[in-house]
Amino acid sequence: MFQRHRPASHVIARRSFMNDPCSFVYIPETGEYLLCYQWSVSTQDSYGECYGTCTSTDLVVWHDKPSAIQRGHASYDSQACFSGSILPRTEHGHTVLYLYYTSVSSMPISWKLPYVPGCETQSLAISRDFGKSWQRHAANPLLKQPPAAHNTTGWRDPFVSEWPAMAKMRGKAAVTAYMLLSSGTRDGGPCVRLYESSDLVNWADLGVLFSAQRNAPLTPPVPGLHYGENFECVSFATIGNSLYLFCGVEADSSQSTRHDGHFVFWHRGTIHSPECPTFVPIASGTLDHDILYAVHTTKTEHDLIQLGWADEDDNKHKLEQDWSGVLGLPRRLCELSVPKQRMIDSHAWTSHGDRMTTLGIDVYAASHLLRSTSKHYNGYQLHEIASARFELDLVLSVAELVFCFRMNDQECTRIIVDKAAITLDRSRSSKDNGNTLMRSGPFQLLQGESLHLRVFCDGSLVEVFANGRFCMTSRIYPSSSNALSMSLETPPGVDLSNVSVYADLKPAWPGRIASASL
Repeated sequence: MFQRHRPASHVIARRSFMNDPCSFVYIPETGEYLLCYQWSVSTQDSYGECYGTCTSTDLVVWHDKPSAIQRGHASYDSQACFSGSILPRTEHGHTVLYLYYTSVSSMPISWKLPYVPGCETQSLAISRDFGKSWQRHAANPLLKQPPAAHNTTGWRDPFVSEWPAMAKMRGKAAVTAYMLLSSGTRDGGPCVRLYESSDLVNWADLGVLFSAQRNAPLTPPVPGLHYGENFECVSFATIGNSLYLFCGVEADSSQSTRHDGHFVFWHRGTIHSPECPTFVPIASGTLDHDILYAVHTTKTEHDLIQLGWADEDDNKHKLEQDWSGVLGLPRRLCELSVPKQRMIDSHAWTSHGDRMTTLGIDVYAASHLLRSTSKHYNGYQLHEIASARFELDLVLSVAELVFCFRMNDQECTRIIVDKAAITLDRSRSSKDNGNTLMRSGPFQLLQGESLHLRVFCDGSLVEVFANGRFCMTSRIYPSSSNALSMSLETPPGVDLSNVSVYADLKPAWPGRIASASL
């Protein structure tokens, strides 16, 4: 049961429950990326027992490392270590890592429950040996409670980064650090609080950077999406001259079609009023059209990268399989600029004269290293393939197609591309396991554009990328071990030579033993 639906080519804990990616950074002295994620080693039912830690030189092959921090070190983090981020600084010629995290002293915490002042505080751990060891700061917790704590729905997930444009606007040094905290108020709605520091220890509260009314529609509107009750795992990024804000939404799951009421939206916008900075959105979009959540954004050597968490969508097998949760493949963010034209998702585009721009999101380029070149098939050979772990990569001059996979005579999952949307049809994905609801997101080809579709299937995890601006992450749980076939339906006469499938993706963890034991 342990291996049956378990992804092998993604970041995943050795066992038990994992969730948010938190603290992701490149260390030039080691030539490695250091990644932490929330991991509950001993249970499937709690959050933040410790920070699982791993390293990679390419964001494809990973190696386990000792946990960076664990709960219970002191009274302020006796219950959990929630999400956070790492700010690298060069001191005396080498990189020092400042890890900020939400220290939790009382649980449960939910926007549905009365807020206990002091249950969430913000703390710091420092590493001077490139992540091998960490020391908590003597001044912890650095931030002890939000304003009007009794009226708060949440106050967590510190995202800390330099922000040269903000520093310049406020007349501060370029190395000034800024912290975003995800929050909300009961009599208002979700919000993002902004803090500023020149010494990385003492933080000034600059107020609310962005706020929304409870359950109000996104502005600019995105069909069917609302701001919900509380924000989580908020981050920002400057791409070119544009500022983007990424927010995880906690909504009432009984009134939301999203998994557990969770989704991530992005806003492109501008900053007003340097004395009390306020973010004003001018474009909106959905970061992922299904289950990916709690995204973490970081700048690497050359790229802006995001990682996100994919929860399970089959609760009844969590305890049996002894693991839960996985991170999606790393994604590269950019800004796309194209000739101005009419689009069905106009909320995601901003016009500038005869051109328009939107957020570009695509799988990170190094993901091709997962391919097994000895198991490469073209579009005319799909009938020869039997695989639960593969990549489909196609470029076709078509606006409509249907790709069927994890298929036998009783089960199959379908990806349907038409002129207005990309849909994941899970209605026959399993006879008796998991969520079989269909998922869909708006998608339209630009004038003269070919369809570039990439699909990664790794056990129960499915990721769909299209034309550098569409992403969908989902879960499937086929009941039959022989549901391994695939097929592609296209209009008559389409040349399938530009269709590639790489079967049996390479494992991401060469140092692990393929068993449930540690």
